[in-house]
Amino acid sequence: MGASLGGLMTMYMGYERPEVFGRLGAISPTFCWSDGRIFEHWKQRHPVFSRIYIDCGSEERIWLEDLFLDYPKYSQDFHDHLQALGYQAHELKLVVEQGAHHHEIDWQRRFPSMIRWLLAD
Repeated sequence: MGASLGGLMTMYMGYERPEVFGRLGAISPTFCWSDGRIFEHWKQRHPVFSRIYIDCGSEERIWLEDLFLDYPKYSQDFHDHLQALGYQAHELKLVVEQGAHHHEIDWQRRFPSMIRWLLAD
C-alpha cells in the first residue's frame, strides 16, 4: 500500500511480484508519471488471486512545473485498463471521493474502508 508516488510503486511491485503482493492499495497513485509507463508495463492479468484498490479525490488536479497531474482521469483510465485485461469487480475497486484533495487528511479518511475491502475474503 502506498500514496502518491508510493501508490504507483505499490502497483509496480504488485505486478512484478504477484506471489508476494496479492493485495494492493494505491491511494492517489501517480499513474501519469513518466508519461503513463505503468500502462505499458502492466500488460496482462496475473493468474494468482489479487485484490486491487485504487482511490483518489475528485479535486486532485495539480500542476507540477510543466507536468499536469490529473489523478481522477488517470485513476479511471488505469482502472479501465485493468478491466480490459480481465480483472473482475470482486478483485478491482476504484473510489473517487468527491471534494477530496491530494492530502494525508483525505487519505486517512478513506483508509478504513480501503483496508476492510482489501482484507475481505
